[in-house]
Amino acid sequence: MRTSDPSYYKWTQWIFLKLFNSWYNPDSDKTELIETLIKELKIQNAKCKIGTAEKAWNSLNEREQSDVLMEYRIAYLSEAYVNWCPALGTVLANDEVEGWCERARRLSGRKKKNETVEYAYHRLCRTPAQRPGEPRLE
Repeated sequence: MRTSDPSYYKWTQWIFLKLFNSWYNPDSDKTELIETLIKELKIQNAKCKIGTAEKAWNSLNEREQSDVLMEYRIAYLSEAYVNWCPALGTVLANDEVEGWCERARRLSGRKKKNETVEYAYHRLCRTPAQRPGEPRLE
C-alpha cells in the first residue's frame, strides 16, 4: 500500500485530528475534547503564562489562546531539529541519513523546524505540578 493513497492517509488524518482535538484531564484521569478545557478556562478566567507574563484567559487574543491550548493537546506542534536535505527540500528520517542524503546523493544537515508534530506521551506521565507555566484549574 502506498502512503500517498487516499484510502491510507485518510485514517492517518482521522487519528491525528482526534489526538489534536483532545487533552488529558488529570482530574478525570482521561482524555477529553479540547472544548471542555476551553470551557473551564473561560469560566474560571484562569491565569495563563504567556512568555514571561501571566494573563487571564479571557484577556488573551486568539493567537495567545491557541498557544496556551497547544501546551495541553495530545498531538501538538513544536520546534525541533530535523534531518534536512536541502537538495530535495524535505525532512529525512533518522535511518535515512548519516550526514548524507542517499536519494539526492548530497550532504544533509540539521535544521530547526517550527511545524514538527509531537505526541504528548510525556504529558500523560507528569503531574500538573511538574508542568510549569500551565494554567491551574481549581
